[in-house]
Amino acid sequence: MKDPSLRRVAPSLDLIYFRYGEALLAANLPEKAAAQFLLGAAAVKAHEQLVTMSHLRAAQALDLAGKRQEALAQYRITLLRPKVFDSRSEAARGLREQYRQTSSNNGR
Repeated sequence: MKDPSLRRVAPSLDLIYFRYGEALLAANLPEKAAAQFLLGAAAVKAHEQLVTMSHLRAAQALDLAGKRQEALAQYRITLLRPKVFDSRSEAARGLREQYRQTSSNNGR
């Protein structure tokens, strides 16, 4: 994914980064997952909805990594973005309490 020529071949880098972040979270590697979510959010021509969800998932991953201040910043960014599913309510909850991953991946 670091190869610049891939950008011409794979216009969906945002989705690739997002899915890789999800896989890293499932592997209990939240700090690495957060980095992938943030790369997805910053990808050229990233879909707006995926950018929103990438910021939310980065926040949650950062919470799991014990980086609460960084997580709070990502929750705040999520609140400023267009609403996608329950992104705003999840971000507001994240501002109130630290995210905890459950076996069903539904959060708290």
